[in-house]
Amino acid sequence: MKLEDWRLERGLTYKQLAEKLDAPGAGVVHRWCLNPQHPGYARYVRPSQEYMRRIKLATDGAVQPNDFYMDDI
Repeated sequence: MKLEDWRLERGLTYKQLAEKLDAPGAGVVHRWCLNPQHPGYARYVRPSQEYMRRIKLATDGAVQPNDFYMDDI
């Protein structure tokens, strides 16, 4: 599952998700959530290994590290 889908299903803002993950800010989380069709996709970044671990824990395993690479395949 994509992090953006998980966020939307729970009605969280980027700021709320950033707080849940103890991430630097909403802008960073937004960049983790961009999909290839988004006009700003050139700004997409993958979370670091530490944040991927936090995301996996915070989503109870619904979002896995592989989910950040599936668009590349």
